[in-house]
Amino acid sequence: MYSKLSSKITDHLKILTKSKYAGIILAIFAFSEALFFPIPPDIILIPLALANHRKAFLFALITTIFSVLGGCLGYLIGSYFYEGLGKPILLWFGAESHFSNFSIKYNEFGAIAVFMGGLTPIPYKLVAILSGTTSMPIFEFVCASLLSRGIRFFLLAILIYFFHKKALQLIKKYFTLFVTLLVIVLLFLLLTFQIL
Repeated sequence: MYSKLSSKITDHLKILTKSKYAGIILAIFAFSEALFFPIPPDIILIPLALANHRKAFLFALITTIFSVLGGCLGYLIGSYFYEGLGKPILLWFGAESHFSNFSIKYNEFGAIAVFMGGLTPIPYKLVAILSGTTSMPIFEFVCASLLSRGIRFFLLAILIYFFHKKALQLIKKYFTLFVTLLVIVLLFLLLTFQIL
């Protein structure tokens, strides 16, 4: 059953890479993922960039911008509609328990928590809603989101642009490890900078 589903997804992605609406679909997907959709936009970004590596940076830019825009809507939901919309989304993802932890850590870490959520596999939508709920300054949220989402998607674009088809193997083998190490280094630098 899993192989049939995987095969269907692969077939749809092949069709998408040839579509003139690929950029629009990527934008919608990135926006939706940042708000409620459970699958990260990398799933579409990677095949699109592999199909046309010269547009890898354009696709990364589209993904970054629309992911952050979706995150901003998530932030607004957290700020103004938490009980009606935000809480059900958190419950659906089983993340309401993270709310109290994030609320406590918010005052201590602020934008760093958003940065970590935007770069790591932590669902960005949860970070966006929780940021709004805890009244994080919107400017900090947007800056941290642009930086973290941009790093993540442009790293993929760099790999694909320079390594073309070999990039997929590099992404599968090393991307998670590289991002984890990058997060540790950046977190260290951010905490050091904050302490100074």
